Amino acid sequence: MKEKTTLCVILLIFFSMLLTGCMNNGSLSNCAVIEGKGTYLKIQDAIDASSEGDTIHVYVGTYYESIILNKSIHLIGDGKDKTIIDYHKNDSGNIIAISKNQCTIKGFTITNSMKKFGSTWFIKGIEIDSSNNSISNNYISNTSYGIQILPNSRNNIISRNMIFNNQNGIEIWQSSYNKILSNNISLNSQFGALIFEKAEYNVISSNIFSNNNEAVRLKDVQYNTIKQNVLINNTKNIEQCCGAKNNNIYENTYE
Repeated sequence: MKEKTTLCVILLIFFSMLLTGCMNNGSLSNCAVIEGKGTYLKIQDAIDASSEGDTIHVYVGTYYESIILNKSIHLIGDGKDKTIIDYHKNDSGNIIAISKNQCTIKGFTITNSMKKFGSTWFIKGIEIDSSNNSISNNYISNTSYGIQILPNSRNNIISRNMIFNNQNGIEIWQSSYNKILSNNISLNSQFGALIFEKAEYNVISSNIFSNNNEAVRLKDVQYNTIKQNVLINNTKNIEQCCGAKNNNIYENTYE
C-alpha cells in the first residue's frame, strides 16, 4: 500500500510537470519544485506555497522576477551558470529579499540584465534582513549592491560566490558576526566590501578582491577581522576611515 501511494505521488508530480510546461525534451526546465509537494512556473509561487523548512529545487532556465523569502526555506538552483534570476526592470528594487532566519540560497546567477545602476537606481542582488542564512555558489552582477546585510542581521555566511560588475559588492551595515569567506569579488566600481556604522565582529577571510575601485572599506567600525585575502590590481586595497579602530587586519596578500 505504501509503495502504491509513493508511485501515485510520483506520477502526479510527473503529470503536473507536463501540464505546467516544465518538461523540455524529457528534461526539467523553467520550473520550481517543492520536494514532494508541487511544481510551479515561478519561484515566488513555489515559495508562497511552501512550508517552513522546505527545499525548493529551481531547474535550469531564466526567471524574470523578484523574490521575497519570508519563510525559512532552502532555495537551490540547478547551477549558477544555468539557473538565472533576472530582475530585468528599469527601476529600483531587490532581486531577492530575505526577511526570515535560516534561509539558503545556492546555485544561481542573480542579475539585472538592464545593466543600469547608480544614483537614481538602487538595485540589490540579495538584501538580508535576518540572521543565520547561507548564501553560496552564486554569480551576482549588475546591481547597486550585490549583497547588502541590513542592521541587526547576524551570523550570515556568504561563501564561494562570484560577485562582480556591481557598484558595491558586499555591504555590511550595523550588523555583527557575519562571515564573508572564499568569494571572488571583482570589477566593482566603488567598493568590493564596505563595512560601516557600528558593524562589529565580522570576518572577511580567504577572498579574492581584484580590479575593484576599493577592495575593502572600514568606516566607523571596530573589532572586525580582515585576514588571508588576496588583493589584485585594486585602485585601493584596505582602507580605514571615520573612526574605524581596533580591527584585525593580517596575512593578506597584495599583488
